[in-house]
Amino acid sequence: MAFDARDGSVKWERAAGYSVTGTMVNAGSLVVVGGDDAVIRAFERSTGDERWCAVGGPTVAAAGDLVIAAHQGASDVTAYDAATGTKRWRAGLAPLGYELSGFEDAVVADASGVYIASSDPAAKPHLAAFDLDGTMRWSQDGMGCDGAPSAEPPQPPPPGPTVTGPRACVGGGTPSLVLGGGMLISADVNAHELLAFDVVTGAVAWRTPFGADSLTPVGADTKVLVAAEYGRSGADLVAFDLRDGHELWTAPSTGFASVVLDGSVVTVDQSNPETYKLISLDTATGSPRWTLSEPGRTYRPGVAADLMPLPTGSEGLTAYEGSSGSVRWSVSHPNPAQGGALPDSSGYRGFAGDASVVIAVIVAVPHNEED
Repeated sequence: MAFDARDGSVKWERAAGYSVTGTMVNAGSLVVVGGDDAVIRAFERSTGDERWCAVGGPTVAAAGDLVIAAHQGASDVTAYDAATGTKRWRAGLAPLGYELSGFEDAVVADASGVYIASSDPAAKPHLAAFDLDGTMRWSQDGMGCDGAPSAEPPQPPPPGPTVTGPRACVGGGTPSLVLGGGMLISADVNAHELLAFDVVTGAVAWRTPFGADSLTPVGADTKVLVAAEYGRSGADLVAFDLRDGHELWTAPSTGFASVVLDGSVVTVDQSNPETYKLISLDTATGSPRWTLSEPGRTYRPGVAADLMPLPTGSEGLTAYEGSSGSVRWSVSHPNPAQGGALPDSSGYRGFAGDASVVIAVIVAVPHNEED
């Protein structure tokens, strides 16, 4: 479903297959949706006209004039021409020994290339980098670790950025990836390390230990990476300098989810079941930029150009200005994935768009009359 970015009016609706875990990306004038039915579909953002469909998904990424589709379970990726859907190249990970691939949040791309995280049956994470013509640039076996995964629980290392040699593998499955500042960032939660790889060479630029149970990269700009850290004492937002990995600031968080946009990290605090709070922090300093409290329930936010679309219970969708937190528009509408009968915005599964249109993937979910 597409909303006018100026006033929230509905511009078009289209069926896009079955998608619960799929992703959506902008590609030129198109928006491309990956479905759980192993089909990706490309629509014109302005009109909703379907331009092409192809095999792939549910994860998609875009770089330049390419759309990258990860074939979960098949251990390979395919690059399609973004304008026509013509296959450009296909790359398999099986020759590298990656027998099991998990692609959720693990395929990213930009003008520098395509980056894929996967894992083998022993749960050792792996990384592979491809040029935009499909040539493999480098690969990292086991995220720089040596030996078989350990059965012993990992011990948090001492604090402070480090760059060291290979270490013992501790498993960890498939990591999430973030691109920023010429670095590919991933968290090895079992080794308790945040790692930055040079996108050109694959060399480890820096490693920063963390002591929490888990740490998930949220997003990055050109200088700062923001991650969500979860431990026994609660949750924090932590910012790291992309140049060397040193910690810039830490802020306590009870946030349900966070996004990075317009030099800010905005987190949704739902510690109060009756009221949600939006908290915006400067990514460079951690200082508050704005805070807004609203009644009701909410769900995971998204980013579309300079807007943060946020589903709010069964009230519909509200678009907040990233710079100020002011509401640009708020709409309530029937959920087309449920036959148009009931509004239930908990069915939102992803956002994309530009300065003129906000695109949302909406799936059918059981309606709760108490929402």
